[in-house]
Amino acid sequence: MFLVGRVSIMSANTSESAIEKYRYEILFGAWLAVTGATFLRIKRQPYSTRLKIEQYESIFKGTSLGAVLIGIGITPARTTARRFSGN
Repeated sequence: MFLVGRVSIMSANTSESAIEKYRYEILFGAWLAVTGATFLRIKRQPYSTRLKIEQYESIFKGTSLGAVLIGIGITPARTTARRFSGN
């Protein structure tokens, strides 16, 4: 029984470390998929080229900003606070 619990803990740690290790690659893949799918959807619209270019630009800015904010959010916290040495 102890062994089963230990194996499940090890597999959970392994999956967490894989996600932590490749979090930025996963974020880039998600950004690329969302941006690409949206670009394909805009390409199929019957609007003028000028309007499509504006839509491409807006989508690119929005998805890039979202990816940057998510990237900041998933970055591990650093301990930058200085400790007070009461001398």
